[in-house]
Amino acid sequence: MKVLFYTAACMLDISLEYINMIKHKSQLHVLIEITPLTKGSNILNIEHLPNQPALMSPIELLSNEDLKYFQYYFQGVASVQFVVHTTKSGLSLKSLKASQMAANFISALNPDIIHYELETMSLRSLWLVRCFNACKNLQITIHDPEQHPGETNIKTIFARRIFANLNVQKFHFYSSYAKNRYYQKFKEKGPHEIIQMRTYSFYRNFIHPIEKKHAHILFFGRISKYKGVDIFLNSITKVLKSHPHTQFIIAGKESNGYVLENSIIKNHPRNIQYMNRHIGNKELAELVYHAKFTVCPYIEASQSGVLMTSYAMSTPVLATRVGAFPEYVIENFNGCLVQPNDVDALANKIIELLENNAYLKMTQNLRDEIDNPKEHTLTLR
Repeated sequence: MKVLFYTAACMLDISLEYINMIKHKSQLHVLIEITPLTKGSNILNIEHLPNQPALMSPIELLSNEDLKYFQYYFQGVASVQFVVHTTKSGLSLKSLKASQMAANFISALNPDIIHYELETMSLRSLWLVRCFNACKNLQITIHDPEQHPGETNIKTIFARRIFANLNVQKFHFYSSYAKNRYYQKFKEKGPHEIIQMRTYSFYRNFIHPIEKKHAHILFFGRISKYKGVDIFLNSITKVLKSHPHTQFIIAGKESNGYVLENSIIKNHPRNIQYMNRHIGNKELAELVYHAKFTVCPYIEASQSGVLMTSYAMSTPVLATRVGAFPEYVIENFNGCLVQPNDVDALANKIIELLENNAYLKMTQNLRDEIDNPKEHTLTLR
């Protein structure tokens, strides 16, 4: 069975786990869309793209250092190519040329299944609609069923509505929450499958077999309105009254025009470190690995790669009870849940975890799961 998997650079951490799941069950061909905006995003670190659109192999595009980290995932795959877009605009002639190259490859391959990661969605995806719709078995994975508050993009909404009306044979979701929200928004229901997200094993490449330091409490990821970082900061002031030596790190770049109000950070320079920039793979892995636990104080969410990255580093998560978090955070096993928008509840739970060292037991639970992983299945049909 020939399967064409179309994903994007910004989704590679989760896509690698999918590739690992199905590469031994099919003749798998992978296309990875990359643009000037995504060449350094997620787990990629590409400094320069060529001047002209192209289909390029990992050997042609990645450095030798980066290539070694991807070999484990790409080994056993029939082919892997990057669809290189050289302009930021999805409606430029160069974007049309890059998408046409991808479409020609797909048409010549004539796959039995096309599996498309919807988070790849942009206006440049519209050039592929005809090619995708010609496949008798088009399957689409929905990560976020709707855009997050403060991140609305009219172009993405337009493109998503077009894709929602294609001849899709099956939808894949990473949670029951995402499935329900998507079907509420787009009334047409069809066959679907819920895929349990796997821990992002890629980040373990950067961790040597050393003891965890349990040095700090961590928030990481893009700094955006819906993530509740302001709630976290207000909770920190309460925590420091009883635990004045606790260290907190907020690591991630402000995005979508959001500016974090940082007076609390300025008032506690010895306790709070704010890293408002892109965090590279090695640095991120070390920050997560050496954290006591990570905090996801989101006011809205579907799933989050923060959970899967943390779990891969055997680091528990304190999250809010929103979206699909309750499907992935098992109370007192791999993390804890509190109500969203509740500074006191968040502060009290942080204090509780610090005072009884409950995070240490959760850390061991996660280590045991990494050493004895559950088998994840995915139906190919």
